Amino acid sequence: MAMKRILEQMSLSTLASNFEAERIDPTLVPSMSEGQLMRLGVGTMGLQLRLKQLCQAYIQAETQESEGDAAVTIEPRNVVLKPKYFTVEVEWAIPHPTNGVVKRYEISYWEADEPLRTRKEDIVAVNLKDVNTFLITGLKYGVMYTVEVKAATSAGSGPQSDAASVRTAIAIPGMPGSLNVKEVTTGSITLMWTDPVLFSGDIIGYGISYRSTDSVFTETKMDSGAVRIGTMKTYELVNLQPGTKYEISVNASTLVGFGEPRILLTGTTFEVDISKLLPVNEDISKPISQSDTLVLVRLPAFASDARISIDSELLDFIVVVEYDERKGTKRRREIDTSMLKGYNTSGEPYITALFTTDNVPSTFNVGSGGLYGGYLNAPLERGRRYNIYYGLATSYTGEVACYLDEKSSLSFLAGRTTSTESNHRTSHILGGFLAVVLSVLIIGGFVVVFKWIQSRRRKKNKITTN
Repeated sequence: MAMKRILEQMSLSTLASNFEAERIDPTLVPSMSEGQLMRLGVGTMGLQLRLKQLCQAYIQAETQESEGDAAVTIEPRNVVLKPKYFTVEVEWAIPHPTNGVVKRYEISYWEADEPLRTRKEDIVAVNLKDVNTFLITGLKYGVMYTVEVKAATSAGSGPQSDAASVRTAIAIPGMPGSLNVKEVTTGSITLMWTDPVLFSGDIIGYGISYRSTDSVFTETKMDSGAVRIGTMKTYELVNLQPGTKYEISVNASTLVGFGEPRILLTGTTFEVDISKLLPVNEDISKPISQSDTLVLVRLPAFASDARISIDSELLDFIVVVEYDERKGTKRRREIDTSMLKGYNTSGEPYITALFTTDNVPSTFNVGSGGLYGGYLNAPLERGRRYNIYYGLATSYTGEVACYLDEKSSLSFLAGRTTSTESNHRTSHILGGFLAVVLSVLIIGGFVVVFKWIQSRRRKKNKITTN
């Protein structure tokens, strides 16, 4: 630190890293050659001579200190105070000459408005000799403080600096402690937040800004806005675009100004008729084929006139499975889309597969046991009736929202083979039966022919003998 301070005194602070890398301290400089100093960046003879003089003076001061010849130093000068709400940073110029090695600094401070007879003075000893800044903490907010600094060598403390005064001040606040969504609709977002964690002065208001970043609709125009409000910590943004993702920021303000914002990504909901968006025809309403634990189905394609942005990253295509436990004429229960999750053993409807809207396959095996978009496509149970639904899912609002048609796209009984499979099975059985009959006929024919040939031979042999 002493070498760095000498270089700063010569306005050569940029060379401090060179001296530090070579581990050069003031005691080595007087004996260094011109070439050695030039390699360290001290290029002119005048600078080299000045540097050696200052280092020699430092060595002499150190020697005097060790021999007990040190004197008290002069007062620190240029005391600068930098206030905040509960602290004051003190900075001063190191005394020169020091009349020895500075061992410590003593910082005295008190409330400036207190009468002298009742004044309480606090003294802090800074025992790092090469430090010329200190942060006074634990102060009162909005109070005027007076500060003095003095240096000490082994001979004792020197005179105090000129007194400097400052009032602990209001500062720019930090970001809000939290920012959350209270409610979303198709055209509004209600926010709630908390004050900044660290006190920076009284909050006089909040700023809210927003901008749209994406939408599920092709015709949505991107929008933005900003508003300044009072000290309330909840606000409803209105007249927003439906089905749109927004970036929202909230920041607090004191009399000094606005602080750093806290940012939240959320969005508005939307309304859509799934039956028109994903039309189900006769082919889709029937399974292609079935086995004991799975069913192969055709997935619907988006309608050609859909206003939905098919390539939007905000949308996903979902396949939902429901156990159909109806008996007799009992009506089907409506699915609570807000409760839709992955596969469960409690008998509740579940999402069995998820695809991005631009990558929906034409057919899908429900019950294959694989993972699709993070959802388990669980095997089906033979003998149970199922309903299949197709729809959309979004999560940009912060929660997963599902959009389904009120009616299922198809229903089936697991384990029942389709008519196509039955025909195949009947064909296989009939073919096997015919093959067996044909084999019996061929073998029987061979036996009859063989016996006929044997009979002719016996008759011929008998005639020859006679």
